[in-house]
Amino acid sequence: MVGTVRRNKPELPPALVSKADRARFSSKFAFTETHALVSYLPKKQKNVLLMSTLHRDAAVSDRDDKKPKIIEDYNHNKGGVDNLDKVTSVYTCKRMTARWPLV
Repeated sequence: MVGTVRRNKPELPPALVSKADRARFSSKFAFTETHALVSYLPKKQKNVLLMSTLHRDAAVSDRDDKKPKIIEDYNHNKGGVDNLDKVTSVYTCKRMTARWPLV
């Protein structure tokens, strides 16, 4: 649906979405009273967007990749959500079907 406006989601600032004329490992931040948005370019044509209600500053790491603190905190705490090996080993994927094809 190109050109449609979604009224239930706020629009992101074009400066955060744009990848043109941005250096690798650059970060752009936007703040409101309750939220912080960050746009980070780990590669030339890849834009990582994150929103946080916890962070209030534009802190970046001292490493070579200069990751924002928001991304480092997300990566540190995401283990309980993204660990799919435990979920697939506990639950089965088999399904019984009662399909009766019509002649």
